[in-house]
Amino acid sequence: MTTTRLLMLLILLAPAACSGGGTPVTAVNGTLLGKALVPADAFSSPLAAWPFVRITSYAGACGLEAAGATKASSSNLLFAFLTSPIFPGKQTSSFALSAPADVDVHFATYDAMCNTAGSLDNGATGTVTLSKGDATGIDGTFDLVMGGSGDHITGSFSAPACALPLPDAGAPDGGAGCL
Repeated sequence: MTTTRLLMLLILLAPAACSGGGTPVTAVNGTLLGKALVPADAFSSPLAAWPFVRITSYAGACGLEAAGATKASSSNLLFAFLTSPIFPGKQTSSFALSAPADVDVHFATYDAMCNTAGSLDNGATGTVTLSKGDATGIDGTFDLVMGGSGDHITGSFSAPACALPLPDAGAPDGGAGCL
């Protein structure tokens, strides 16, 4: 195999290695800010200091995240777990200050210039139940009412682990920008 063909093969296979290699087993039922989020990809960072799952409306999400890029005209749903390590079982989410929470939930949409077109950052109430949380990824289900909008969503995710670079606190933002 020539060097050129090998390089082309690696470029084609790289997104599959980052995104879990195919159509994610992920579903989001209900609407967020009046629109359905049709999942095209999901990934997780299960071993991070703050483990998370991100469900996106676009494919190749792990690679874009690793490059520091934002996908134009996209949406994503983020589950940020407040404890590490995470364990299978029920995690609660609440935007009431008096209620303990195990996970923060955020939703954002971006326009064609990657500006935030809408977001729900007021948290959510409900549950996220994990069936798996280990070095290979995070799987689970959710039943949530989003704060600020009252949107009710349910669903499931199977989010393979994504190897993300550690941020360099002294370096300027070297991300890929808006793609």
